[in-house]
Amino acid sequence: MMTCQQLTTTIASGELGEAGWRQRLSIRFHLLMCRHCRCYQRQIAALGDTVRSYSRKAPPPCRELEKGLLQQCQECQPEEKEPDEPRNR
Repeated sequence: MMTCQQLTTTIASGELGEAGWRQRLSIRFHLLMCRHCRCYQRQIAALGDTVRSYSRKAPPPCRELEKGLLQQCQECQPEEKEPDEPRNR
């Protein structure tokens, strides 16, 4: 049977598709027995889905991004006050 470390390395490297039938059987058996590795496999799959969904979205044009950033910076800046008069000591 595979160890958790071997399984997580196999999952993270994306070698599941290239695994032979014995290795796939060992992986399935391990996943049946180990809830932590099942959870890890689901997390990796969700992470991959998230990355793929963001990569499909077109990035905003640079000018629009620049305008948006400038507007946000201007909204966050406090109003300028005149400096206080120096005190006489």
